[in-house]
Amino acid sequence: MGSSTAALRPLLVTDLDGTLLAPDGRMSERTADVVAGLLAQGLQFTFATARSPQTALPLLRDLPFTLPAVVYNGAFLTDPRTGELTDGVLLEPGVTEVVMRQAAQFRLTPIIFHVEHGHDRVSAVEHDQNPEAAQYFRERTDDPRVALVAEASDLFGADAFVATVMGTAEQITGLIPLITENLHAECTFNAQPDTYHPEQVWLEITGVGATKAAGIARLADTVPHEHLICFGDNHNDLSMFASADESLAVANAAPAVLAAASAVIRGNSADGVAMWLLENRSRLGLLD
Repeated sequence: MGSSTAALRPLLVTDLDGTLLAPDGRMSERTADVVAGLLAQGLQFTFATARSPQTALPLLRDLPFTLPAVVYNGAFLTDPRTGELTDGVLLEPGVTEVVMRQAAQFRLTPIIFHVEHGHDRVSAVEHDQNPEAAQYFRERTDDPRVALVAEASDLFGADAFVATVMGTAEQITGLIPLITENLHAECTFNAQPDTYHPEQVWLEITGVGATKAAGIARLADTVPHEHLICFGDNHNDLSMFASADESLAVANAAPAVLAAASAVIRGNSADGVAMWLLENRSRLGLLD
């Protein structure tokens, strides 16, 4: 927590998909108007997302965010004005190879997020992709980060920071123990249904220290604040809920998130985060 003075305000951090964004994955006009007005009054507000800067920032409707944001589920921070990645946490050497070899037993195609010449890249073997991985890349034909490879071994030595495997619940449930049995490095695992394709389960493997909570801790060290308030809806938000002074779940959140929350607010279809901010602006140190 930042240094204490009488004038300190809370630090507020929101998830994006399923929380700040509407069910269609976009920011509503009402949310954008409310957040823009409160940021102009000095609201200490930022976001923590599994997305990259390239996919997160275009959704924010040019809102004047200035505080660092957490991206890639805590593997990096970013400056929301430039999209530059900072303060990264990489997977330990050997993790990528284990994940790719074990996933192949389930005919699953891991997607490896890695750093190459200072830029983040999204890679996978280009042939025989499982349907979920193939859909992922079909939806990103214009993404400059995408760099498919011919062989899995082409990625074994990459400076990877996230390994993602997408499949059915049965496939992912079977895969997790195989990976953990064969890993000789500590990692963070998060498995949850995809917000927009709930029939798919995404398993994300990151280095120790690459969680939303750890990312928020790194950014909070640079932002003097009174206490921490977090908003979320899915399992990857549980770590930041555990570290927050107040944890607010939107009404559409997963059951485990609802159970972990300090309170439940309106759902994302009703601009829940924005309405809570507006209704609580006095206690946030803003003008009525």
